[in-house]
Amino acid sequence: MNIGNPKSLYSGERQVGKFLYEIAEDHLFRYKYASLYVKFSDLVLDAACGCGYGSFILSFFSKEVIGVDVSEETIDFAKQYYERENILYKPLDLEKPINFINGKFDVIVSLETIEHLKDPLPFLLYAKEILKPDGYFLCSIPDAESGIVTPFHSRNYSFDSAYDLLIRYFYIKKIETQLRERNGDNHRFFLFVCVNRKAK
Repeated sequence: MNIGNPKSLYSGERQVGKFLYEIAEDHLFRYKYASLYVKFSDLVLDAACGCGYGSFILSFFSKEVIGVDVSEETIDFAKQYYERENILYKPLDLEKPINFINGKFDVIVSLETIEHLKDPLPFLLYAKEILKPDGYFLCSIPDAESGIVTPFHSRNYSFDSAYDLLIRYFYIKKIETQLRERNGDNHRFFLFVCVNRKAK
């Protein structure tokens, strides 16, 4: 196990489980929430899919899911344990140009991703370009002010800084707050439902 290496499957930051019941319930909830905005005719990008459990969930509600992650080891795990005929997994570094056709995706799901990027602006711009007009960009960001700060995060976000970042690229349709109690701490996550059009 390559503990501490952010690109490792077993870095200590990723959720890893061969079955859904081995994944923390709060992580499953965020993907289930995202699935509410997915239609059976949709092509979905799961950006930073991890070991694949989220792509697996989304695949039951969509036409096709493309799950990408910077870690080839993690992608191999996803292919082994969370494969379905309408899922394609591939290694991809979100901090480099994304080679997809503009306007390709109906929905982009990117949960607990932005805080890991040294500069999130190129990724958000790419996401906007490859998302169809009026398509959904669904993301979750941990609230650093609630105590979620780890060495794996390149940036820390409050509600205001997360909102100010996303509003530059998308219309923010809805925001939910998820609380997670762990080891006596109440951690908070922001779930942003964004639409690919200018802010009103």
